[in-house]
Amino acid sequence: NVGEIMHQVESKQAEYHDILSNISELHLEIDVILDEIIVIMAKIEETDAKITVVESRKKQIEKEIIIKELELAKKQKEYGERLREIYKQGDNSIMQVILGSDSLGDLASRVDAMIKIAEIDKAMLEKIDSMKIALEGKKIDLQEEIAALDALNFENNKNLVEVEDKKNEATIKLMEMEVEEAKILP
Repeated sequence: NVGEIMHQVESKQAEYHDILSNISELHLEIDVILDEIIVIMAKIEETDAKITVVESRKKQIEKEIIIKELELAKKQKEYGERLREIYKQGDNSIMQVILGSDSLGDLASRVDAMIKIAEIDKAMLEKIDSMKIALEGKKIDLQEEIAALDALNFENNKNLVEVEDKKNEATIKLMEMEVEEAKILP
């Protein structure tokens, strides 16, 4: 009878030690989960900082695009006005230069002036073309920034889901620990 009681006490003590061991193990698992949550939250904060930088660059590029579009529109208007003036004068301006010259020196001066005007027109067209290329480059930069922003937001959302999963895992471990503690404390 005493031996049987001692056996039951030893059995209960072994069971008690197993429960304490399980509780201790669950505490460690919860600590690991909480550490993982902290790491993930740090990643989220880091990603949020990157998002802020990318959004700032995106806004700057959008401003630059507006400025480039305005500059381009101004140059195109100037060139359009220049072409209208040429059209109003008609095609016989070259003939007027040749026939209206008083001397060979005057003819050379007039031809030189026409060449300079043509060079100015060519430079204006090249400037308009380079502005268009720069504008397209800025638009590509903007698309790249938007893509980077989307990728960062995706990463953040993925990390937030992972945090929720870890919180759920920790909740389950806490419930398991409560069950184990209830075995000791009725």
